[in-house]
Amino acid sequence: PEIAGRFTLHSRTDMTALPFADESFDAAVSQFAIEYADMAKAVAEIGRVLKPDGRFRVIVHAREGAPAKGAAEASADAAFLLAENGICALCERALRAAHEAATVKRADNAPSRLLAARNAADAFEAGLSAARARAAERAHDDMISKVCDVLEDLFSARNQGPAPALEETLAQARAEASAHKMRVDALSAAALSEADAAAAFSACRDFTFEAPAPVRDGDGALLGWEIDAVRNVAD
Repeated sequence: PEIAGRFTLHSRTDMTALPFADESFDAAVSQFAIEYADMAKAVAEIGRVLKPDGRFRVIVHAREGAPAKGAAEASADAAFLLAENGICALCERALRAAHEAATVKRADNAPSRLLAARNAADAFEAGLSAARARAAERAHDDMISKVCDVLEDLFSARNQGPAPALEETLAQARAEASAHKMRVDALSAAALSEADAAAAFSACRDFTFEAPAPVRDGDGALLGWEIDAVRNVAD
């Protein structure tokens, strides 16, 4: 508690326009954060608020690293779920066809509505099988399996609950997949090569820095690049 009281949280702060006076801090750290901003500008801004001889330690996502590769795979999986003929769209068509078949009033339309519902159901089940097969290929799958579970439950309840409520749950599943895609796409876009990480510091004359060092997990997989820098003393 005594330590916590010494910190102030500045949420939603622009890393390229920090709300601090020049030479305010002895040290600064960034772990998987600064690369989401304009890194060259953010590094220069850190140089502004650090005191001479102040230390700056940075870890950024490596473009060649496992998280970035996983993000690209997750983005492709989300696109697969959200495609025009993806599992979400197939579920929506199956739900609507089932609702139309259940509410048909004209007897002469009943056979065609029932056939359409059956075809839509078959297409959804085939899509569900394909999605589950794709999920089984993933070492760490969350999104595909989660969406499949939700849609399978919706499909099972197609003749039990009101259509608007079912479609609302489907819309929520779509929104979660879309948000997930946005997050992993942001990681992919922010990840830096070793050369790009070094270039952000080279462009700022405020720092003397060491070459980026690889950051690895316990299995040796590359995660990011670590850079130690010191704020130069003005001549």
